[in-house]
Amino acid sequence: MGKPRHPFESCPLCPTMRPGVGPIGCRRERMRGGRRQDGAMQGDRSRRTLGMCGRVGPGDRSRVDAMSDVLGGVRGLIDQPGAALRADAGSVRWAAPDTDANQHTGVSWSPTPLPASLPPDDSRIAREHDAFSLVVDSRAARLHSGISGAVPIYMDAGSAPDKDPHVHFCSRIEPLARTQAGGARPDWDAWAHILAAGGPLGGRTVFAGIHRMQPWSRITVTPGSAPEVNSTGWPWLDVDAVSGASVDTVRDALAETVSALGMRQGLTCLLSGGWDSRVLTAIASGLVPEQLTAWTTSSDTGTVMEELVAAKVAGMLGIQHEIVPPVRDDFGADLEHFARSVDYQTSFHVWLVPLARALAGTSRTVLDGLGGGLFVGGAFPDEDSERPILDRRFDRLARYLHGAEEILDARVVEQLRERTRASFDTVAAPLVNHPFGSTFTAYLTRTLPGISLAPYGLLSSATPVATPFLDDAVVRAALAIPAEQHADGRLYPELLRPFAPQLADLPTALELTPQERPHQRRVSSAEAARVLRDIVTREPVRQLLSPELVVADLDIWRKYLNLTRPQHLIRGLATLSLWLDHYEDVLDGSGIDALLGRG
Repeated sequence: MGKPRHPFESCPLCPTMRPGVGPIGCRRERMRGGRRQDGAMQGDRSRRTLGMCGRVGPGDRSRVDAMSDVLGGVRGLIDQPGAALRADAGSVRWAAPDTDANQHTGVSWSPTPLPASLPPDDSRIAREHDAFSLVVDSRAARLHSGISGAVPIYMDAGSAPDKDPHVHFCSRIEPLARTQAGGARPDWDAWAHILAAGGPLGGRTVFAGIHRMQPWSRITVTPGSAPEVNSTGWPWLDVDAVSGASVDTVRDALAETVSALGMRQGLTCLLSGGWDSRVLTAIASGLVPEQLTAWTTSSDTGTVMEELVAAKVAGMLGIQHEIVPPVRDDFGADLEHFARSVDYQTSFHVWLVPLARALAGTSRTVLDGLGGGLFVGGAFPDEDSERPILDRRFDRLARYLHGAEEILDARVVEQLRERTRASFDTVAAPLVNHPFGSTFTAYLTRTLPGISLAPYGLLSSATPVATPFLDDAVVRAALAIPAEQHADGRLYPELLRPFAPQLADLPTALELTPQERPHQRRVSSAEAARVLRDIVTREPVRQLLSPELVVADLDIWRKYLNLTRPQHLIRGLATLSLWLDHYEDVLDGSGIDALLGRG
């Protein structure tokens, strides 16, 4: 059994740390360029491939072939007049006879390892495995997204009016954008959402006409008819609280989910200083402790306490622990790597790139705690106020705009607020009176469009990934417990206690952190600040900045990067600048005037 390795010399929380012992497996290869010369998406040589793409509805195979080439070449699984699908090894084929002898052919796909055999029912697969499916028969073809919607599936319904209606889809945006007829156009509303809130709302993407499928979405194409898109009836919204429901059911569902994943493939864990990763690591350590490794890196929005608490947890569980420290000189390469991996849809969690590099090529499934803080921990509750609830929820989401005039031109701040609020209300208004309205609003406007792309964009391009807290049985069990019982994370200790009683009362990193950070993080280092200042002050993004920031010296940039809200805005602006550079050969030339209120 390996001892935890840690770059820090000593700490009362972590007596096993030794001076001078660095982490193993830390990869520092830098990403170079944007695309390979043959047009395929470029990544580290150790990154796994590749994803999936296809068409639902009648059409020729040329665009699907082109999308596959951009992905790097994926095998054909369905190639029929009414549908086509190319997918990597994450796919499972199945078939089921219909009542009138019309056989359904289906393929399901997920970046999470699926069982070798699946039930011949796309709705069951979406619910039980959170997987995407394409189903084809002689009468129609349909797509079905997973129940959580966390795995991004992008679609382009644009087709020439003189052709049969169809929808092209892909697990990545770039193959769709580079094969769009007539060139690609920016969606400036989506960019307003990214800057103000962290990700595009309502299924938008950075490209007009390309959308992300939402949870439990179904798209059906019948020859001669327009595509029918149906996103109603999301089962999670209909879960009722149950008198006497307890955390025991959540615990059992989590244990069953992690155990099933471990039966298909080995496991490894991300481990921070918080509850969600601690719970998953404790469950996994009970299965194969001698084979389990937990991985930690530094968060640019947290403190050193994350690493210290994670080391303490790993030591108490007796598992191998690898801490991968970020390298300041690699910040620029890491930022570009992240932006491409998440299709430029968010700037959340750039700090995870060192872990993605270290985990690239592993055959083990990485457990990520996405969704736990919302559905179990009661995160993002409504503030106690007489103000309208939609105002309160919007201000919580768009808090990065508070004081944004120090970073952005005042006209830009106004545009971001107006464009984001309009889309926010469309998503959030139907949830105002839901018992878990605060939870679902945060999920649909923050977790889904932004945070989900860390596991299912960055990490999944490097290794298999699973998010057990978003398993249908886990979410249903959590929602059965009245919302007020989730407040302040009070369910966590009892959820964890049977797995690891010694960890149930260990404070989290957040609880141990002083209000003022004890040291600066990589993103506010001189090396990172130079990179960000160079990227953000390029034309045309330079036009979006406040006049004072344009001419500010490096110390001012470092000061802003050490504050959460300005840092968020600067990362978002850098992502926009990188996107404009990466796609300059396909964008239609429309400038950023829309974000200045000039068009």
